[in-house]
Amino acid sequence: MTLVDHCRALAFIPHMKIIDCIDLAARFRAGFGLAAPAAPGPTGTLTVAVGERHAAGLYAAPGHALAFTLPGEALHFGFRYGLLPDTWGRAGFVPTRFRALVDGEERFAATVDAADPAQRRWHEGAVVLEAGRAGRALRLEAAPEKAGDCGWGVWLDARLVRLGGPLPGGEARLADRELEGHRRDGELARLRAAGSRKLNLGAGGFPLEGWINVDGGDGRHYDAPEDPRVIRLDVFEALAALPDASMDFVASEQFFEHFTRQEGLAMARECRRVLSPAGVLRIQVPDLESVVALYRNELAFADWEKVQLPHRLRHVGETRDPYGRLAPGEAFTPAIMINNGFHMDGHRFLYDFATLAQTLRLAGFARVVRAAFGESAHAPLRGIDRHDGGATGAAWVPRVALVVEASA
Repeated sequence: MTLVDHCRALAFIPHMKIIDCIDLAARFRAGFGLAAPAAPGPTGTLTVAVGERHAAGLYAAPGHALAFTLPGEALHFGFRYGLLPDTWGRAGFVPTRFRALVDGEERFAATVDAADPAQRRWHEGAVVLEAGRAGRALRLEAAPEKAGDCGWGVWLDARLVRLGGPLPGGEARLADRELEGHRRDGELARLRAAGSRKLNLGAGGFPLEGWINVDGGDGRHYDAPEDPRVIRLDVFEALAALPDASMDFVASEQFFEHFTRQEGLAMARECRRVLSPAGVLRIQVPDLESVVALYRNELAFADWEKVQLPHRLRHVGETRDPYGRLAPGEAFTPAIMINNGFHMDGHRFLYDFATLAQTLRLAGFARVVRAAFGESAHAPLRGIDRHDGGATGAAWVPRVALVVEASA
């Protein structure tokens, strides 16, 4: 949960007024508010990569502690924690216990086991503290649950938010799910009040002006963008909140492939429901036929050595996902690189035109036509494609995309 998340979530809690936010990592880097480590070893600041998102935080080798002095106001303490990606999936690590204590009282505790595939991610936690005396001590600890190697670091992305006014019901704690519920309610209210009849699903870092931009992230490969123009909701939750025939255009770019084929059909049916009778759905996805041609190095404009490999090496270089690592003696082959792209981008199903057209017809669309990147017979849909592969892909990635438009 990021600073923006905390502020948005807390803004929807009745009788709470956010006064300001305290970045614990910034306090640490400034050289104050830090207790002596509980054991010798490296403790300091760290920049880590989560997918393609880089963030600065704190880290403490297991057995260390970080401590800060708290003011007397009511406070919300939100944080991310977890073993660093270098430990994910490596054998021999023992579980690590993460704790947050206030004046020695445990307010939060959780165990992270890097050997468990379900826990190879950043976790989120929150503690709400009642107003009290100034000078309370907040202590963050990470320690192995038993003797053994638990990895060389635990990352903490921590924020304190000062609150004004009484806590709801005088509660000293507010569960993560309750905070998330308040945040979600606020985003749903934004969706319903948006006013546009154009919906952009999976907006990512490319929100469209004059459109309702929705992106909830997937919690693993990609975080929802911290952009006030983007409504941070799960796509099915957002669609379910929209009335029938409330949209004239729905667009999604590099999005449908992140769902199973069955989920894609369900999403297409919801798009048909929210579209007006004359409405149009535009979908851009990777084209399976083009992917096969890329693998076979059959496209002169996307030569493997000169074009594809540099582009895909940049992608691998921007992630710390262990899936992309080479074993000693390995080299990057077309098969490895294409599989890296599928896995590290979170792709779950790749369409060719025949399969995507079949899905759309089953969803209730009678007319399905191919379109070109950036082009459309409908003015509102022209020039909205943005995912062009950046500096290393802009000349060729649009040429291997599958773009379709569907209508009743």
